[in-house]
Amino acid sequence: MVANFNLDRVTGGYDGTPVLSTIDLQLPAGKLIVFIGPNAAGKTTLLKLLARQLKPMSGTVNHANQDLWSLSADEAAQQIGYMPQIVPGEVTLPVEQVVALGRAPHRGWFLPYSRQDKDYIADALRRTDLTRVKSTPVHHLSGGQQQRVSLARLLCQRPQTMLLDEPTAHLDPKHQFETFRLLSELVISTKTTVIVTLHDLNQTATWADHVVLITNGTVEAEGSISEVFTSERLSRVYDIDMTVERPNPLQPPVVRFVR
Repeated sequence: MVANFNLDRVTGGYDGTPVLSTIDLQLPAGKLIVFIGPNAAGKTTLLKLLARQLKPMSGTVNHANQDLWSLSADEAAQQIGYMPQIVPGEVTLPVEQVVALGRAPHRGWFLPYSRQDKDYIADALRRTDLTRVKSTPVHHLSGGQQQRVSLARLLCQRPQTMLLDEPTAHLDPKHQFETFRLLSELVISTKTTVIVTLHDLNQTATWADHVVLITNGTVEAEGSISEVFTSERLSRVYDIDMTVERPNPLQPPVVRFVR
């Protein structure tokens, strides 16, 4: 397995309090990877460690065989794009200008946009169904549209690794599907590594190439859906009775709650 990220005995948290402890983890390159687990398990903390938003309290995080913290912020941003869970909110800039900020790690803040930059901006707007509102101030959009603005900015950045925290949290079913179809196509066509956090287990089963199940600040299990998704394991980790059903071997399994 070619590793995209390699974590060696990583402990991470906030204000001196660990949330994740001594994590050893290799994440494959060119795959759609999903972090799942109960609330407060450490999914977002792990994503922030990978995004260079949070420095490990101990241990090392390597990306593409480089210590993440040996890179400058710009160097890291050229390789890794991060989309947080919180949507832009009271941003008054037009959509197109916010999306264009994704080119900043490559162009700086003041250089004019090249023809290629403009093509990337237009492509990101088209892929996220935002072209017709590109002149609208972001704060006039719905929460779901603002979420798509964040995704478009990330796409415009064109990093080799994309990290997304709950990317479908504010989206309707159509745009949830379109978001994951887009991310899946990026993985297949460009070998981009995409890592997301999710709560929806059936969405995870549908799209994930690789799953990391996190609970109580540790990695409970990782691997393919068939390796990680068992009725006993999910019921124990989430503290609620669940079944994992496989009615059709050609389709993803279905997770159901036991009433």
